[in-house]
Amino acid sequence: MAAPIQMAPDPVTKHYFVKTDEGMFLLIHQWIKRQRKKRRLQITGYRTIQADYIREADGAMAPLTWKRVYDFSRTAATVMRFHMLTVTGLLDHFEPKSEISERNEAAMQRNMPAPGYARPINSGNHLAADEYEAMCVSAHFDMMFSYFRIKHRLRDIQDNLPVSLTDELIIVDTNHNVVWDMIVTLTVTQLRHSARTPKFVEFSAEPNLVVYRLDLKPPTRQLPALPFPDPDGDEEIPIGDLHL
Repeated sequence: MAAPIQMAPDPVTKHYFVKTDEGMFLLIHQWIKRQRKKRRLQITGYRTIQADYIREADGAMAPLTWKRVYDFSRTAATVMRFHMLTVTGLLDHFEPKSEISERNEAAMQRNMPAPGYARPINSGNHLAADEYEAMCVSAHFDMMFSYFRIKHRLRDIQDNLPVSLTDELIIVDTNHNVVWDMIVTLTVTQLRHSARTPKFVEFSAEPNLVVYRLDLKPPTRQLPALPFPDPDGDEEIPIGDLHL
């Protein structure tokens, strides 16, 4: 029996850079600054989401009250992903909203885009055209705000002293010549415990997401070259030639 035909994989056109990968991220971040200074890239889309709280799903607990740090961390990771999918316009690619998302939707404050930055983040379906591409974006976001990373960050939290977890994700699309820059912060404050509820923990949480979309000006066939990571930092190669 003949072996099944192996389909060639689609060419990689999107490249993801998370701030925790400091080496490549710093190169890409500096590259964006240079291209903006040369007026090759311009901000065309800008969206933000802020929220006043994160609440658990079933409503059995009082607002801001959690049985364990683990419970808060799991819920916070889910809510942060929900906010990201909302601000980028990718929510329609996923299943109906969970109870956690529905209980936290009312906390969101969506800022209208400033004049000149009205283009939707996913205009033309460039960020994600289908469920698979939306899952890729979500997976990289989860790398930044996984529940165990949130839990680890809160291990030494003290009463009434805010703790912030901040990260950044840059996505470069070489097919449509678009760049997205996503800056995300979660600020958590542990409130002083009441003598009546010594077994519970109270958290005040404030998610904040900012997303920029940058397009080439004027449109060209290929994005400007990216810096090649060599000791001198002078040589440049087209981003499409990078294998990340």
